[in-house]
Amino acid sequence: GNPEVVEAQWSTIQTILGPNGSDAMTPPTPEVIKNLQDIWDDADISPQVQQSASAFHFLAYRMIYDTIADTANGGLEASVTSVGLPLGAGLGSSGAFSVAMAGALIRLRQEIQTGKHVFTGLHDQGGEEREDQEVIPPAGTLAEINTWAFASEVIIHGEPSGLDNTTSCYGGAIRMRKKSSPPFEGL
Repeated sequence: GNPEVVEAQWSTIQTILGPNGSDAMTPPTPEVIKNLQDIWDDADISPQVQQSASAFHFLAYRMIYDTIADTANGGLEASVTSVGLPLGAGLGSSGAFSVAMAGALIRLRQEIQTGKHVFTGLHDQGGEEREDQEVIPPAGTLAEINTWAFASEVIIHGEPSGLDNTTSCYGGAIRMRKKSSPPFEGL
């Protein structure tokens, strides 16, 4: 079908989320989530797209607004396409979406700040980036991606376990034990 287009002004998002601060990575409250999703109440878009758009706008504002606010255009456009992972089927598509979004925004932020490609793992060794080569960010970046992805999952699901975004972020098999700290262990 035709893609669903969702737009919001930074000022609208800022009115809902307030200024960026030290608690920027904290998932939003249910009231904030409702206010984000209410932006598109009159639009003819599906609830899944409302949730995804709310998650994207939350992350984009919290992660990169301060980086691009002083630029001439100060805007951001993203296009998201699912290539085979069905939505709403319990297969973790929202976790994958959240991790991809967070990773892309972190990379964009770092590229804007440094003016060069980051965390490809190849430019430092003088190699070339190839499509068939898996690129894994450093551990600290993965942890940041996962934290942001969890905040996105809170917007989409309310009270997620964190297993879907953790599995999408780190890959492989993950064991979850609710009463252990940390609750996730890579196998």
